[in-house]
Amino acid sequence: MAIDLGYAGTAAVVTGGTRGIGKEVVRLLLAEGAQVLAIGSRPETAEKLRADIDDENLVVIAQDMRAADSGPNVVAAAVTAFGGIDLVVNNAAAFDYTPADMIDRNDFIDLFELKALGYWSLARAATAELAKRMGAIVNVAGVAGVVSNPDSPQVGATNAAVINMTEGMARALAPRGIRVNVVSPGATDTDRFATRTALLAVRTGTDTDAARAQLGSDIPIGHPASPAEVALVVAMLGAPMLRSVTGTHIVVDGGSTLAGRRRA
Repeated sequence: MAIDLGYAGTAAVVTGGTRGIGKEVVRLLLAEGAQVLAIGSRPETAEKLRADIDDENLVVIAQDMRAADSGPNVVAAAVTAFGGIDLVVNNAAAFDYTPADMIDRNDFIDLFELKALGYWSLARAATAELAKRMGAIVNVAGVAGVVSNPDSPQVGATNAAVINMTEGMARALAPRGIRVNVVSPGATDTDRFATRTALLAVRTGTDTDAARAQLGSDIPIGHPASPAEVALVVAMLGAPMLRSVTGTHIVVDGGSTLAGRRRA
């Protein structure tokens, strides 16, 4: 028996929706019958998504979620296109794998403005529309917010802020019928993972297959998650049929955080 998540006729906003996990979320929601406003950070990424996904229920715009007016701009675009909002998926992210001693103040500020303040800005701007439809917010954080990583500490700090913020938002918005949940992917087979693999290959003097195998060996289950797996968890947590699921944090990491906690 097929499971109907209840997305038919709904309207969703997906930031970071032009690549990786976000793009798979967009595909899945469209397949489930939703109208989707996908946000890309640059006009060229927005154009590429339009070319890749030809669907009359898809609207794509370029918007830098660091901008102070990003939240209101996105909400206005969604209401104009669809008449309202049922789901917000906060997924915008951008970072490089950088040794801690090479990170400066601007690296922290840049990611925090994009991911923590950007998520909050969109959630705040969308609250009134979501309340009309008993909608949901799903924030995409990351396992570095659960188990610290010596590289790129700005990533862990920002993801921890998103996880904490999600819990507070869930409590604050529940009386208005809005559910708020968070998903933390671990290593995921996106272009970022490919970049990480290539960097490791250069650093260790091996080929990319050997580097990929080495990275996979660090994951208890032996392989990175697929973007489609993470997208399915996002869609599940945002599903209209799950009216009582809020304040939940699901990790999709092949057991990596469990191993990290045992080492600690």
